[in-house]
Amino acid sequence: MAPCQYLFEFCAGDCGNGRQLKWKKYVCDDGNKDVQVGCC
Repeated sequence: MAPCQYLFEFCAGDCGNGRQLKWKKYVCDDGNKDVQVGCC
């Protein structure tokens, strides 16, 4: 993975039980990456 800088956390998608998926957004040398880290 190219060097990345953490930007922020956000919620999007369906994690079940009315909850949303939790993601961390990174900006990298080769573009942005969203990494799933659990549920909100």
